[in-house]
Amino acid sequence: MNSLKLLLVSVADWTLSKFGKSVLKGLGLGMFSSGVVLVLFNQLISYAQTEWGKLSVDVLQILALANIDYGLSIIVGCCVLKITLMINKISFGKSS
Repeated sequence: MNSLKLLLVSVADWTLSKFGKSVLKGLGLGMFSSGVVLVLFNQLISYAQTEWGKLSVDVLQILALANIDYGLSIIVGCCVLKITLMINKISFGKSS
């Protein structure tokens, strides 16, 4: 039981240290910004799906023959990757 207490105290000391605080802030910023981007991007995708559904059947069949849906999914995937990489570059603090 005493070793558990020592473990909890050492974890608390590390978390309250300057390095621990910066790590926790970085994790919080990444989670928050990723969540915001995910919500906005999901709204954009649902809007695109709604507009896609308004096309006539003939146009949709021609687009399906051209595999436009696969091309759009590749483009959306690349956009998500780019946004994710941009989010990871965000940091607070002094620039060196």
